[in-house]
Amino acid sequence: MCFIILFQLKIQSQRFSSNSALAMFLSLDQSPAVKLSATVGSPGLAFGAETKYNISTDSFTKFNAGISMMKPDCNASIIMADFCDHPRASYMQYFDQSRKTAAVVEIGRKFSESKNTFTVGVSRIVDDVKVKAKLDNEGKLGTLLQYKFKPKSYLRICGEFDTIAPPRIGLAVVLKLPQD
Repeated sequence: MCFIILFQLKIQSQRFSSNSALAMFLSLDQSPAVKLSATVGSPGLAFGAETKYNISTDSFTKFNAGISMMKPDCNASIIMADFCDHPRASYMQYFDQSRKTAAVVEIGRKFSESKNTFTVGVSRIVDDVKVKAKLDNEGKLGTLLQYKFKPKSYLRICGEFDTIAPPRIGLAVVLKLPQD
């Protein structure tokens, strides 16, 4: 007979001021790890980083850092992922004051694989329905249809269509439960 004992301690969203946050996650299971993420900035500019340290192997298994700039009509970000092996830059343009129509472009480079990525996408919100689509340079088309049927409760249908693999379809229901 085998018993598995899992212990997890999670400290999240400890705010030190209105423009900074720190989150820590400690798991003490068969592969204990410590995850730490921090963000600091202002409403128009933010810097962030996250890391994961595996206690059993005594090594860092994740390190990502990024910077983001937000304006009323656009957002731009640069992310250095996978120990700076995968830099990505993205730009989102909003086409209306209510931010219900947007287009986005992302470019990236995976140095270890000598591979470039390029993705374009669009988003539109009409009443309680959000529609998103993205297409990358490998011919993958991703779609999302989200219906908001009450505050913070959604029905999501998503799909991925690939030129070399069978299509994938997903369904999710997100419910906000009443609080006491």
